[in-house]
Amino acid sequence: MKSRQLAFAAAAVFATAILMAAGALAQNQAPAAGAAAPPSDFPRVAASLDQTGHIYSKLDNGVWAIDVGVEDKKIRFIVRAMGDVVVVFVLLGNTPDKISDDLKNKLIDLNNNYYIAKFSFDDDNVYLRIDSLIYNLDGAVLNNFINRILQITQKEMPELAKLLPPPAKPAPAPQK
Repeated sequence: MKSRQLAFAAAAVFATAILMAAGALAQNQAPAAGAAAPPSDFPRVAASLDQTGHIYSKLDNGVWAIDVGVEDKKIRFIVRAMGDVVVVFVLLGNTPDKISDDLKNKLIDLNNNYYIAKFSFDDDNVYLRIDSLIYNLDGAVLNNFINRILQITQKEMPELAKLLPPPAKPAPAPQK
């Protein structure tokens, strides 16, 4: 059991560093201290996004959002390019104040079940992500990542949702 927890901890540290920078930029905040500054242009990623056929928006330099409609819902994918790496991820839910052993074990088990996609968390959220080198990326590969994340999410979320807190309710609109 300890080796599983250590393996998960190592994966979580790597993922957290990537996702903190991506999450901050996705929310139009400044990147975390120490985050690598992306080059001014990612033509291969932009071309790959064009080839997917999905409508996307640029959130910041090296960060794009793709909203994919599934069963009357939209799922937001974030595509984050950093140096030679691109990360495609979705937010699955909020991280509980205290991460339970059941949630840690479930995420470890899920990471063992899926070679290409990894579940990870930071202080605020739980994510499902796929990482790739940019030189491997094109529209077909990016669509494959999106479809794979959708398949895994649809299969695993019913069980995972039992271990996550309910989503935060949005603040009420100010009254005039």
